[in-house]
This record gives sequence, structure tokens and C-alpha cells, in this order.
Amino acid sequence: MAQFTREAIKTSLIRLLSARPLEKITVKDIVDDCNITRGTFYYHYQDIYAVIEDIINAETDKIVATCGDGENWEENLLRAFSFTDRHRTAVRNIYESNHRELVERYFRTAADTLIRAYIDAKASAMEVSETDKRIITDLYRWSLKGALLEWVASGMKYPFADTLHLIAQLFEGGASRALENSRSK
Repeated sequence: MAQFTREAIKTSLIRLLSARPLEKITVKDIVDDCNITRGTFYYHYQDIYAVIEDIINAETDKIVATCGDGENWEENLLRAFSFTDRHRTAVRNIYESNHRELVERYFRTAADTLIRAYIDAKASAMEVSETDKRIITDLYRWSLKGALLEWVASGMKYPFADTLHLIAQLFEGGASRALENSRSK
């Protein structure tokens, strides 16, 4: 029952964030939407920001769990950011609030997890130093995170899947060349 209530609260907050900015949402709005009491809300969460943190942590955990071996790079990217694409307004409303760092941390963690798995898979048959793999991972993580943040900041007016497809194609050749360059130095 407790997990059901937590999921109802999270679903309610996402629904409310899809309609209005975070600063205009209160605990009362959530409990009315869920048809629960304030006490029930506070039994599960300290405040609205704890709910957002729980949502983002759950999405990050899904990415880590489904990342796999890094070989299905584009598929992993699309799966990882499907939540963001499905809930554009909610994500944008969090990003435009005083809690922007939650969205930025989500993008950073997701990008880092996916890219690290991809680079590790590409480098598995090569003699590449851990330092070089970390630097290559950082470079591509910064690129992906920057592209995601720019998409959010510009209003998320288009599906990000097309951009992710292009990024995956560009990373494919670029990461392989970077690893080859590292191996040959």
C-alpha cells in the first residue's frame, strides 16, 4: 500500500507540473489530486522537492538497470530520455524553478552512465588506459548533457529523438576514433 501511495503522489505531481510551474503547486494541490490526507503525504515525503527527488532517482535507477553492455547505444539513449520526452512540460517546469540542479543532475548521471557503458564496450578489445577512457567519457558526457540542457532551455519544441539519433551516429565514429588515437599514442 505504501508504494502505491508514493506512486500516486509522484504521478499527481507530474500531472500538476504538466499544467503549471513548480512554484504554483502546493502540497494541498497534490493531496486533493490524489484524494489523500496531508498527513499521508507527509508520512511519505518531507516536501514537494523530496517527491521530485524520488521521481528523478527512480528514472536514473531505470537507466542504470537497463543500460546493459553499452552496445545498443542509440536504443539506450532513446529509452533513457523517453521520460523527459513524454513529460516535457513537467521537466521544463522543474528546470525553470529554483531546483534546476535536479534536472541537470539527472541529465549528468544518465549521460555518464550511458556513455561510460558505451566507451567500456568499445574499448573492451583495446589497450586503452583508464585515464583516457575517463577523458573520452567526460568529453561525450559534456556534449550530450549540453545538448539536452540546450533543448530544455530552448523550450523542448521538438521531439529529442531525432537529435539523439544524430548524436548516436556522430558518437559512433568519433568515440571509435578517439579510442584508436588513445591506443596508438
